[in-house]
Amino acid sequence: MENRYPDPTQSEQDSFAFRLYFGPGDDYLDLIIRRAYRDLNRTVHGVGGYPDAFQNATAVIRRELEFLRSGSVNPTAKQFDDWHQTLCRSLCDTYSSHGYQTFYIGQAQKWVNMALKYVYVFGESRLPGFAAYYSLCHVPIDNIVFDAPAFKGLASFREPWSRLNDYSAYMLFQTRVRERYPESAPLAVEFFAWQGVNPASAND
Repeated sequence: MENRYPDPTQSEQDSFAFRLYFGPGDDYLDLIIRRAYRDLNRTVHGVGGYPDAFQNATAVIRRELEFLRSGSVNPTAKQFDDWHQTLCRSLCDTYSSHGYQTFYIGQAQKWVNMALKYVYVFGESRLPGFAAYYSLCHVPIDNIVFDAPAFKGLASFREPWSRLNDYSAYMLFQTRVRERYPESAPLAVEFFAWQGVNPASAND
């Protein structure tokens, strides 16, 4: 009988934390896509009657994330933004084609943006191929972001974020974020803003 166990390594501790948050398994893309959906699913009402819509939408977002990590999208703001818009519209169209007519751009962007945020949480060692796009990724919009001082005055939506269906209005917010913080990755700004942390004071 084993009577001595070694202390877990930091890597083992990290893997444990990842498993608690994302669930068990080695298919990291699948884990992040499903976890990212949970960040918006409370805004998707009555979708339980359309199970094929979720399965097909999951396949769409996975295919496009694989396409991104293959390097097929040039790492420029224009090319990334075009890829992002196409994916968001494809998710909305997928739900619509299965009879669910009320899946909005606001929900699609949250799914895509949170999936990408989690990609970078996993890191290049676990999910290689995404590093070139980090500085181009968008801020996942929600009520916490809108209330954060870092983003005050940048959004002018007339509807709740989950019901936003005008991609140009969504993109205007992302452009304003880039303009306000030209030397920062938008995800870096969101990382601190979402937690209510001022990085300058935090590092004092």
